[in-house]
Amino acid sequence: MPKIDLEEFSQYNDTYEIADHLDDGKSTVPIKLTDKRYNGTIIRYNTISVKEIDKKDEATLKFDFDFVENPHKLTENNIHFNNHLGGILVHIIITALNEKEENETGNTDTESSHSQRELFEESSSIS
Repeated sequence: MPKIDLEEFSQYNDTYEIADHLDDGKSTVPIKLTDKRYNGTIIRYNTISVKEIDKKDEATLKFDFDFVENPHKLTENNIHFNNHLGGILVHIIITALNEKEENETGNTDTESSHSQRELFEESSSIS
C-alpha cells in the first residue's frame, strides 16, 4: 500500500486531541476539538465506513458520532461541523495507516497515542 499523503489534511494537525481521560473502554476514544470555532467540544465517533467509488480512485467516508460535551450547542446536522469532523477523521485514519506502514517496514518511531491506534483499529470498517 503506498503511503497516503497527509499534507492535504495537515490543517487538522492542531484541531483535536485524543481525550484519553474520558475513555470508557467500551467504545471509541473521545476526540476533543481544540480549534477556536469548536474549542471544548468533545465527540465520540461511532460507525465509520468507507466505500470505494466504482472505477475511480476515490472513496466516500461515512460516519456518525455522539456528543460527549457540547458547549457550543452544535447540532448533528450542521454541515460545516460535519465536514470538519470528516477532515479530522481522515487525518486520524491517514496518520494511523502511515504509522502502520512505517512499523511494518521496520521503523519503530510512532507518535500517536495508544488510544489513537485503538480508535482506528476498533471503530473503522473499511470495505
